[in-house]
Amino acid sequence: MRRFHALALALALALALPAAADNITDLLQKAIEQTKKPPQSTRGDELYGEKKYPEAAEAYLEHVMRRPDDGNAWYNLACCLALLERKDEAVSALELAVHAGFRDAEHMKEDPDLKSLRKKKAFKAVLKEIEGDSGPKPRTEWIAGNALLPCYVRRPKNYDAQKEYGLLLLLHGRGDTAEHFLENVEDWRGDDFFVASVETPYVLPLPGGRNGRCWAPWESGKDNIREAYKLSADTVGRTLDALKAKYRVDGKRVYLLGFSEGAFMAAHCALMHADRIAGAVVISGGHDPSLLTDGDFEKGKSVRILVAHGTSDAVVPFLTGRKLHEALEEKGVAHEFFPFEGGHTVPQAVREGVDAWIRGRGIPEELKAEVPE
Repeated sequence: MRRFHALALALALALALPAAADNITDLLQKAIEQTKKPPQSTRGDELYGEKKYPEAAEAYLEHVMRRPDDGNAWYNLACCLALLERKDEAVSALELAVHAGFRDAEHMKEDPDLKSLRKKKAFKAVLKEIEGDSGPKPRTEWIAGNALLPCYVRRPKNYDAQKEYGLLLLLHGRGDTAEHFLENVEDWRGDDFFVASVETPYVLPLPGGRNGRCWAPWESGKDNIREAYKLSADTVGRTLDALKAKYRVDGKRVYLLGFSEGAFMAAHCALMHADRIAGAVVISGGHDPSLLTDGDFEKGKSVRILVAHGTSDAVVPFLTGRKLHEALEEKGVAHEFFPFEGGHTVPQAVREGVDAWIRGRGIPEELKAEVPE
């Protein structure tokens, strides 16, 4: 019900916005018509950083139409509108941010972008809703720590404890779980690979009372997200070391494979942990340039990398995978680019292509799709 309620409010807010700079109403209509167009939260962040507030507001609005549960994006939309002196709309966006889970009252009080709203009764009412009758809620501080995490391992078929085998370590997508992801790609094991799937440390509540997992707490802010990804990359490195110590693993056949958010992890770890692996498979993901150095790319020249992306992916746009492909090319990192027909999934063509690739064969050309313009 919360998702439907937020979407209805989003429509009401969007339609109430005046058709001033760049016509947000027209943008909304375009977003509704082009249902496959990918979310634009990252684009909103870029425009916001460039102080292009009308354009950033449009990008955030388009994003929350697709992800009405993204409290941070609603909050950023409110900041843009406040800076544009569209105070009533800004407060409406703040209310939606709270409905979507935003709870940082102290930040809201101190944020200079919201200065124009401080005296409005509606703004104070939003703060009161967050703080409740008992006063401000405790501020959340994110602290780096250590934890034991489950890693699910399937042995090769006809397993022989005296033989060495390859190792394929899976990194699941946001909202999935390690065990579920492992069940879905059972066929990559064969008789020559261990296939393992390590769980992430962060819980992600899902509709229906279920819980998924993720590699970083998105509600914690950009700096903490980047730190979380670095810590998660360290976890992947320790996982590889632990599995090599426990099982007879052929170091020349150790691969990472990530999908979606896990693909971003696989891309980063392929470069950061090049001394631990033979290669990495990045499916429907990309990279964050701020997490990598030229030295990381230099290390990546020693590993095999496969970048696979669906040409009609509406969750992580095809352009994201292509940017990773282009960055690797620019840095001189040898890799194979595998565009495939499909969206944000792992279709049979990818299963067959990856199976061939990790076993030293190339991707059959008939499995590849044409790269869109």
